[in-house]
Amino acid sequence: MMTSIKIKFRPSSVEGKEGCIYIQIIHNRVVRQLNTDYRIFTSEWDEGTETVIANGGRTNIVNATKERLAWDVARLDKVVAQLDAERRKYSADDVIAAYHRLTKEVSLFSFWHNVIAQLKQFGKVRTSETYAATLKSFMAFRA
Repeated sequence: MMTSIKIKFRPSSVEGKEGCIYIQIIHNRVVRQLNTDYRIFTSEWDEGTETVIANGGRTNIVNATKERLAWDVARLDKVVAQLDAERRKYSADDVIAAYHRLTKEVSLFSFWHNVIAQLKQFGKVRTSETYAATLKSFMAFRA
């Protein structure tokens, strides 16, 4: 069974307004969408590579969004790996439900990731890098 996870962008129908990013999950040819609260402009999306790109004066916000998306996709990958390891049938809806359960669990790691993203948004890049290195070390220690 193969599960595909892709980041997608839906531009706003209103000219000059931010569009929304969602995550597409495909399992056994069934497509589901996981909506996010991430908003970017069309100029900040690369259609060819389907990635968020820093383009202009919102570099900190866009980079923080990019990092949080990567964290979300990593959690989805973890959910899929767990479901695959159980060796039972599951659906794209099961992936989303398990992701929501995992996300609701308030953890130090998710809190720390949010703090790092906020620091980047506020232009505190060096501090965010220090926090990220500390988090990485702590996560390695816990493993």
